[in-house]
Amino acid sequence: MGGWWTGPTGSANREKWATFDPLPQEDRHGQDHYRALRDQILDHAQLRTGDRVLDVGAGRGLLALAARRSAGVGGLVVALDLSHGALRVCRERAASEEPATPFQAVVGDATHLPFAPGTFDVIVMRSVLLYLPNRELAVQELHRVLRPGGRVSAFEPIWRHHAGPNEYESWVEVVDMTPFQPNHDRIVAHLGRHPPDDNADRVVARAFDERDLVRSFVAAGFRAVDLDYRYRYTADVADDPLVRVKQVQDAPGYAAAARAVLGEPAAAAYLGRLTAARSAAPFPSATTQAFLVARR
Repeated sequence: MGGWWTGPTGSANREKWATFDPLPQEDRHGQDHYRALRDQILDHAQLRTGDRVLDVGAGRGLLALAARRSAGVGGLVVALDLSHGALRVCRERAASEEPATPFQAVVGDATHLPFAPGTFDVIVMRSVLLYLPNRELAVQELHRVLRPGGRVSAFEPIWRHHAGPNEYESWVEVVDMTPFQPNHDRIVAHLGRHPPDDNADRVVARAFDERDLVRSFVAAGFRAVDLDYRYRYTADVADDPLVRVKQVQDAPGYAAAARAVLGEPAAAAYLGRLTAARSAAPFPSATTQAFLVARR
C-alpha cells in the first residue's frame, strides 16, 4: 500500500483517497519487510545517474526518496499520489535530506498522469495496480510517459489466490471459531447484506493476478516483460510484529458489523475475546508476490 492503501484508485469513492493519510507502516512495523521490497524494486529498476524517475502511488516516499540516491544531481525524481497527507510527509522527508537529485511531489491519478509523452526514463511502483478498476488505462499511461527504451519496475501482491467467497472463512486456520458461533455467522451474514465502505476496492484487488498484470503490459505495447513470481507459506509467524498488528486491525468492517448485530457492550466483549484468541494462536501465512520489469 505504496504502504497499505496509498496507491491511486479510480473507484467511485475516489475522494476518500485524496484525503487519506496512510499509516507509516514502514516506520512502525515490519521495517525489514518494506526495506526488502524497496531494495528489490529499485534493483530491478537499474537506476543510473541522470535518470528521470517517476514513483506512481508514492505514499510517504519509500521508493522515491531512495531513488534520489541513485539518480544524482543530473536526474529528477517525481513522487505522485492522490493522498495530500502522504505527499506532505514525502516533501518533509525530502527537505530534511542533503540536497541531491531534484525532487517534486505531485498530486495525481495513475490513470491520467499529468506529464508529457516520453518524460521519464524509469517508473517504479509498489502495490498500486491491484487497487485500480481500470488497470489497462493506467499501464497505457505508464507506456505513454516513458521514453523509448525506458523501463517500469513494479511490485504487486496477488490476493486472488487467497480470496474465498467469505473472507473470514480462513480464520478457522488461525483459531477454533466454535466458541464464537453463532454470533460469528450472524455477523458474516450482516456483512453480506451491508458490505463495508471499502468492499468495492477489496473486490477489485482480489479480481487480479499475475496473468492480468503481464497481459496489461503486453497490450499496452511494452516490448519486453519479465515477471518474478513468488509464493511463500509459513506455518507459524506468531512473533512477526506486522502480523500481530494485522490480526487485530485487519477487520474494521467486521467490528462495525458486530456492533450492529450484537449491540454494545456485548460486541465489545465478543470482539475482545476473539482478538485475544487470534493473537494467542499461531498464524499460518501465505503470501503471493509479483515483481515485474517492463521495457518500452
